[in-house]
Amino acid sequence: MPGGYKLKGENLGREFKIRLREDYHLKNEKRKASLKNQILYKVSAAGSLMYLIGVTDDGEPIGISYQELLRSDKVLKKICSEIPVNIEKEDVIQVGEDRFIKCYLITRKELESKLQHLTVVTVGHVGHGKSTLIASLITGKPDDGSGKLRVYLFRHPHEIKRGLTADLSLAFYAFNEMGEALRFSNPKDPVEQARILQNARKIISFVDNVGHLRFFKTMVRGFSSMKPDYAMLTVSAADGLQKGTLRAFLLLISYEIPFFIIITKADRASEEAITKLEEQIILWLKRLGRTPYRVKDEIDVCIVASKMPEGVVPIIRTSSVTMEGLSLIDKLLWQLKPRVEAESISKPFLMYIDEIYNIVGVGPVVSGKIKWGKISKGDVVLVGPVKGEFVKAKVLSIEKYHQRISVAYAGDIIAVALKPLKRQLRYRDYRRGMIVCDQKLNPKPVKKFIADVRIYPSPTTVKEGYCPVLYCESIRQQVKIEKIENIEEHGVGGFTATMTASFIYRPCFIQPGDRFVLKEHDYITGVGVVKSIFNVQ
Repeated sequence: MPGGYKLKGENLGREFKIRLREDYHLKNEKRKASLKNQILYKVSAAGSLMYLIGVTDDGEPIGISYQELLRSDKVLKKICSEIPVNIEKEDVIQVGEDRFIKCYLITRKELESKLQHLTVVTVGHVGHGKSTLIASLITGKPDDGSGKLRVYLFRHPHEIKRGLTADLSLAFYAFNEMGEALRFSNPKDPVEQARILQNARKIISFVDNVGHLRFFKTMVRGFSSMKPDYAMLTVSAADGLQKGTLRAFLLLISYEIPFFIIITKADRASEEAITKLEEQIILWLKRLGRTPYRVKDEIDVCIVASKMPEGVVPIIRTSSVTMEGLSLIDKLLWQLKPRVEAESISKPFLMYIDEIYNIVGVGPVVSGKIKWGKISKGDVVLVGPVKGEFVKAKVLSIEKYHQRISVAYAGDIIAVALKPLKRQLRYRDYRRGMIVCDQKLNPKPVKKFIADVRIYPSPTTVKEGYCPVLYCESIRQQVKIEKIENIEEHGVGGFTATMTASFIYRPCFIQPGDRFVLKEHDYITGVGVVKSIFNVQ
């Protein structure tokens, strides 16, 4: 065939069409959306797409007339102009008398990486409306009272079947330059995601956390690995304060995260019941050293937004059925500022791995939230520890919200495709809790460390030989306490001390100043800060 093209058949990197028609592919909205999604999916999966017009589905280059080719060209370019892709190259090839085919190289348009980005984790007792509230916020749609909108947040079939969140789920919506919310009609539609991101000035990433205490380890991970800027604590007006609510209070205090309280399901409770619940919440907040503030209008939002890092806790009444209070949440999220420290961007790149995927045609892809610095496509980074050492790898691509970008900064939640250099790094070698970092960081695996800890009252006696599970960044591993000294008892129960502990199973990368939580079963036994480390020799 002329031009050296080999038509082997369709796959993720190739798509064949005999022709495209304006009356069928543009005026039929369902068919138009299908064509957009097909192009976006293939470009995202393969990195680029060779799109050929004048070719049958089985790869035969039969060609079409030049006039038909021009009409098809117009339709394809109209479709591509409405999704985040670029047509990099075009080539017309004559295959017979007045018979032509046209080949396009389509690539992903890069997302602007310097958008303001805010991460908000949700927490609360099971059944208190966390997922439904987020779904109503990002779609602008009222729920029917049975939680039907929450399926937008579910990741697994058993979650849909049981109506119960069992894993961390990420969702987002955005604001334009005027502070107006950009919402979805379908949050899982990649075309809509691309449209919203292209028009966004500020992005709000929700980490939808679990509520059932059976999944308490996942709840803790939502705080430790995602390092949220703020937390949204939900309390059902119909159920009031529950065991999971009080456990959530403890997590928020342990991680020192500014938070606001959303009273959900206000349509299911009387004014008297809601007022009584607010008084109970205010009492709890005062005991924890926080300043509660009832938010009733936009003026209140302006007052409290800048004071949240100082311990002020806004309380907002909402209903996902009547949409009461959701506009106040919009205004609050628009006003809140990211808590990423300015100096963290200038430090060497560091990201803890939270999720690992094995993508067909790409290989292992890791995701997490960038703690320090920035990462660019083509960078050579270190990954590990793997069997006690760090392996060099090249950054093949970076994605943020399923959109390709060339640079990402501290505070961004990203997915990175890596190609190991020299040593082969297989999918099963990657673990949650490993790091991807700049070579300048010169990381060393840590087996033992010394930390200052605050031990809470619990059913277990914390002493030398005790083996709790440690949560630090995305690390979740059992440690053995080898020594406890400088103990100071507290009148309210518990004590502060200096402890020496070691990882039981494998060395990890931690640094002085890192905060951690100690956990056993479904309760927290203590919190601490790493004071010094002992590298593996």
